[in-house]
Amino acid sequence: MNKPLIVLALIVLVIGCETLVHRSATTDILDNKVQSVPPISWEQKRGPIAKEWTKATVEGVTALFASFDKAEDSVLFCPKYKTLTKEQKITLWTEMFSAIAFFESSWDPINRMEESQTSFPDPDPVTGNPVTSEGLLQMSYQDTVNYAHWLGKGWCGFDWQKDRLRGANDPLKTILDAKINLACGIKVMANQIERKGSVILSSGVYWSVLKRGGTYSRVEQITAMTKKVQGCQ
Repeated sequence: MNKPLIVLALIVLVIGCETLVHRSATTDILDNKVQSVPPISWEQKRGPIAKEWTKATVEGVTALFASFDKAEDSVLFCPKYKTLTKEQKITLWTEMFSAIAFFESSWDPINRMEESQTSFPDPDPVTGNPVTSEGLLQMSYQDTVNYAHWLGKGWCGFDWQKDRLRGANDPLKTILDAKINLACGIKVMANQIERKGSVILSSGVYWSVLKRGGTYSRVEQITAMTKKVQGCQ
């Protein structure tokens, strides 16, 4: 092998090693954050698989922490929010998503519900079928279109072209992948806080369980769960 090729090979090797080290360090930091998070409610009922949900939520909330930290109604979820450490705040928001998921899907990652045509008269623009809420956070394929204006094209990993070939409740569907479902939901909530300032709203809220005074509101129950987070008592 001539000298230029040897040099090029060494450069590629060094870059590859640095990338692996960076990824390893990032993974280690995230793992340490997850290990420092006290058990989230869904872990107590769903066991080891829910630990992965916690990891995915911690990762998503950490990436968008600046948005979550702006929530004007954070004290409703934790009266002592302002005194919490960043890690405690991340735990709080992770517990909030656990609570939302409980009242939306009973912590069933393949839960599906076809929405009423009264609430959603038009078909899902992505699937052409009646709007259906799916997964832990009861997300829909149409979200990928509806939120693209704020979050950009490709912001969510739901892939209808792949999923349409699978059964409705196939856990291999991207929308039923708990990690993808949570990641998309976290982005929706962060976007809501950025645009509207709060998690709980009287109108325009994504999840009906967070609608103030709504028929399906579970605000009292959700905040009761988050107030149990360490540092909130």
